[in-house]
Amino acid sequence: MMEDFLNILFDLFVWAGIAVVLFITFCVALLLKNSKRSALPPDEKEERSIERKHR
Repeated sequence: MMEDFLNILFDLFVWAGIAVVLFITFCVALLLKNSKRSALPPDEKEERSIERKHR
């Protein structure tokens, strides 16, 4: 019984670890995307937002 419990606990830790790594990756990707977007000239920014509205 104890062994089953430890296996379940271990699986939970593994999945939690994977989730945390994916979450951090997602946040970093968003931050990089935002910093690139703000580096664009204002004209390109407006064109991009207009393209998005048309989609």
